[in-house]
Amino acid sequence: MDLFRVYAIVFLADITVGIVIPTFPLYAESIGASVFLLSIVVTGMGIARILSQVYLGALADVKGRKIVQIIGLLLFTSFPILTIAIHTPALLTIPLMMQGAGTIVFIMAASQIGDLVNKNEINKKMGMLIFIQGIGFSIGPFVGGFVIEEFGFRSAYYLSSSFSLLAILIAFGLKEKSPQGNSASDDRSFIIKTKEILKKESILYVGLLTILMLLGFRSFITFFPLRGLELGMNAALIGSIVGVRTISSTIFRLPAGYLAESFGRKPLFIVALILSSLGLAIFATFSGLWMILLAASLEGAGFGIFLTVSRAFVVDSTDKSNRSTSLSITSSLGFLGQTIMILLLGSISDFVGLVLVFAIGSVFILSLGLLLHVKFRSVSS
Repeated sequence: MDLFRVYAIVFLADITVGIVIPTFPLYAESIGASVFLLSIVVTGMGIARILSQVYLGALADVKGRKIVQIIGLLLFTSFPILTIAIHTPALLTIPLMMQGAGTIVFIMAASQIGDLVNKNEINKKMGMLIFIQGIGFSIGPFVGGFVIEEFGFRSAYYLSSSFSLLAILIAFGLKEKSPQGNSASDDRSFIIKTKEILKKESILYVGLLTILMLLGFRSFITFFPLRGLELGMNAALIGSIVGVRTISSTIFRLPAGYLAESFGRKPLFIVALILSSLGLAIFATFSGLWMILLAASLEGAGFGIFLTVSRAFVVDSTDKSNRSTSLSITSSLGFLGQTIMILLLGSISDFVGLVLVFAIGSVFILSLGLLLHVKFRSVSS
């Protein structure tokens, strides 16, 4: 029953995210935000996500996953309502930072999978978790685009908050054993654990790959809606394309868990990098609807594969006492790197245009990804 509750929580939480995040650039543009300012706002979200995952991830290993998960869901419930109340572009940093901090919900869910299932089931159960999470994020853009087109941003964002509120009610039903140990010793052990975790080549490898994969994902989410406006698309069509991308991501998540059992995880990392890079390259080359749908599908497939395999990799290589910390460190490292890259891309977008921004992102992902594969070739799958 607890496993079902974990699945339900991430499903509802990602509907919340799926409604707001793909349409957020459209709302920001509607109140006068520039592309560069939007990049700064997204940077604030990345910083909040990093701080949240470092501190709340460590807290979860000490106090338990449930309380941290509820904190994240409260942030998810609040940020859409605050967003729609803001009409000064620079202040949009505040709700987006709340959203970034709230993503600790997904780290907690991955940790709970490791706590609840046997080691030989981690790949498959993690695939199921990420698959269900993806279904939620697939539904969100379609709902958000339609409701915004018919009723406006306010109705869509209030609806978004209602899904996270329901997830909070489900989270209260989770049963969890209280972690052992006193807070002082655990505070000291966190510093030691962090140093030890960062020394592991496998954790560093996954963290650096996460930078590149998040660069592809964040480039799509941040810059594509604006590119869509350049091409004359409305909010409903842009939301539908984001939904297609997420459906593709979702479809590949469950098979990725099974394929990792047969072929190992590292070959799937390479496949994910190639798909993400190819997707951005197509965005930079073509402007027709069918090619844009293909590009969105490829980037989504790559990200879905990577998300499943990387989280299973980290969960499988850690024990319960440092599982949330390890997941948070790899995720934070990824978001720190991609936040810097997105800020750089956003700062040059006014001069080079969105098309070239996608091209630069594509080159970064493929070239640096292959270099990492060579550098860390000794890391076991």
